[in-house]
Amino acid sequence: MNYIARRLSEENIGDDVELLQREILTPETLERFDRLYQEISGKEPFVDEEERDVDLINVLNYALFRRRRDSKVAEAGARDVLVHRFRTNPPAS
Repeated sequence: MNYIARRLSEENIGDDVELLQREILTPETLERFDRLYQEISGKEPFVDEEERDVDLINVLNYALFRRRRDSKVAEAGARDVLVHRFRTNPPAS
């Protein structure tokens, strides 16, 4: 939670939940992250209790980057992060 609070503070969002939902963690962004995650890991995000914190960090970073850059650039970055993550720590079957 400290990491998430720091990232939101860096983006001048703080605890503005409405802004977070309306502009950052939009349904489209969450859906695209979900598809990327499943494509790379073969599993849905947020279902593995031990991995939820990492999934949350990954989706937040993707969403924040997508807010500032083209969605294709943000997707490429998220893809690289997820590929590296699952190569070094494959999901349990």
